[in-house]
Amino acid sequence: MVCIAIWISYAGKTVVDKIAALILPVALFVATGFEHSVANMLLIPFGIIIAAFAGEGSWAATGLDPSAYGDLTWASFLTDNLLPVTIGNIVGGGVMIGLLYWSISNRMGAPAKPLEKTSSGQGCMRIQ
Repeated sequence: MVCIAIWISYAGKTVVDKIAALILPVALFVATGFEHSVANMLLIPFGIIIAAFAGEGSWAATGLDPSAYGDLTWASFLTDNLLPVTIGNIVGGGVMIGLLYWSISNRMGAPAKPLEKTSSGQGCMRIQ
């Protein structure tokens, strides 16, 4: 859904259009509970560092028990989160969205043929 948000944002002509186009797919991604490997590369190490270096006053202020975060380690982050989430992001964003665009572009059965050059000197593609 993050890939779809990026593709949709290309349709916007202004910055406001582009930002508005990003909101729905990203909100849907978050609402469904999916994880993004790049976001996890920031948030989980940040949590590991906080769990390792937070003083007793910090734990008391938040009302949390530090022993509840004992299994939050670098090894568990890499094997239990980052690896499966990255594979899921590659399959979901790369393969599934790629297949979607491939099926849409090949729906008519003919490959795209180049058109004549436009007044700007750039060529265009036409699907027949």
